[in-house]
Amino acid sequence: PGTYRESLQLAGKTITLASHFLTSEDPRDTAATVLDVAGPDNQRGASVLVIGKDTGPATKIVGFTFRNAAHAVTVRGQAQVLHNRFTANGDALSFENGRGMVRFNIFEGNSDDGIDLDNASAAVIEDNGETLTLPAGSFAGRAPDLGAFETGKPR
Repeated sequence: PGTYRESLQLAGKTITLASHFLTSEDPRDTAATVLDVAGPDNQRGASVLVIGKDTGPATKIVGFTFRNAAHAVTVRGQAQVLHNRFTANGDALSFENGRGMVRFNIFEGNSDDGIDLDNASAAVIEDNGETLTLPAGSFAGRAPDLGAFETGKPR
């Protein structure tokens, strides 16, 4: 638990990055473990977490609150993004030629896209809460189970 003002990059291996939620399954642990990149002037920072293109397919991000980032989490490789809360970001979760699973997350108060799929990205997006906004021209709206998407189009 705590607020961490960090920018992290994962590369070259499979890793599970998790709060105490991983073992407790208590949503209070998600709320209490905050990754925040706001600068001293309270302006949004760039990215909280970048998942590199060489990460392993079993990489998991579990149980954090991400806030105050232009792009809170950017996935360029593969990752499962589970049980997180994204608030007060620009793009909350960006896939940039990335792949993954997005489940049991809350997206609220983000000023741009809740989930942004760019270029040759693909993700299974299901069982999320709040309003999700996907790239322009694809799909936007409240939908806890969006199914599988590839480059912003349902398959």
